Amino acid sequence: MIAFVDINDADFVTHSGKFHADEVMATAVLLKLHEAVYSGEISEEDLPEVLRGKFNNAPIKLCRISAIPDGVNVADKMVYDVGGGEFDHHQKERNGMRENGIYYASLGLVWRKFGKYLCNNSDWLVQAIDERLIQAIDCGDNGQFPVVSNGLPIVNLDELIGAFNPRWNEDQGFDYQNECFEQAVECAKTIFEQYLKKEKAILEAFPVVEQALENSDGEIVILDKYMPWEDVVLELSKTSEKARGLLLAIFPSNRDEGAYIVQSPREDNKSRLLMPEEWRGKRAEDFDDLVEGGVFCHATGFMAVADSLEHAVSMAKLAVHSAK
Repeated sequence: MIAFVDINDADFVTHSGKFHADEVMATAVLLKLHEAVYSGEISEEDLPEVLRGKFNNAPIKLCRISAIPDGVNVADKMVYDVGGGEFDHHQKERNGMRENGIYYASLGLVWRKFGKYLCNNSDWLVQAIDERLIQAIDCGDNGQFPVVSNGLPIVNLDELIGAFNPRWNEDQGFDYQNECFEQAVECAKTIFEQYLKKEKAILEAFPVVEQALENSDGEIVILDKYMPWEDVVLELSKTSEKARGLLLAIFPSNRDEGAYIVQSPREDNKSRLLMPEEWRGKRAEDFDDLVEGGVFCHATGFMAVADSLEHAVSMAKLAVHSAK
């Protein structure tokens, strides 16, 4: 996966010492690109010049170093989170800021340049990964995390990846540091791959949900399988009146065979429609006495479960009628 080499032999260069989530996840992204090129999924000729010739062999050759030594030419190397170049953010004026005020760290800079190659040039997918994974890591590295005061520790990716660093009472030698770095990259790569799969699945759900909305009455949509419908509905609500008017979705449960979920889309953690008050918290016979085929209704009222599609449809219609 990674071969740690002298800077003169390296194709990739980042900083040594204590590692952080931004350069670890950036390395994971580069490794994912390496896999795609090595497998033939992506042509290396399609990549920017800075990456060409660096993915011909495995493992990739990486140097972790505190600073670029005087007299060393790194023009032919991919240098990130060190050196003050295109993929560093430690310069006095940093290295760019998003429209929402979040500064780019090395991860964001790498993703901005290379993300499209892992996303089939889908701008939506590139932006979705940036918003749901990349920006939080960039925030942490730039000290932009919001203060959350609820008395509970919030475990974030910076802390999770940082936990792979050698402890003070362990070996502090370069070889062990690099071993820990590689373990952190493997963890980050798994997380990145799962986010990428998740967002690609959402993208693939768009046409299915759009067609179901087109076939719906405008208030209740029926889906033939469990899918990330809510993400799609909220995205489509920016431009589609029918999506904006949707109150409930019905889809098969992925927990109980034969059961169907009736759920309302949530915007800003607020459901568009809640189940009637008298249903909430009810289950089994108590719920079935109120609604035929009722299995369970969440205590907050954002969703309910029916024992069949037929009963789910009647339940949804009752909920909409009750709200009116």
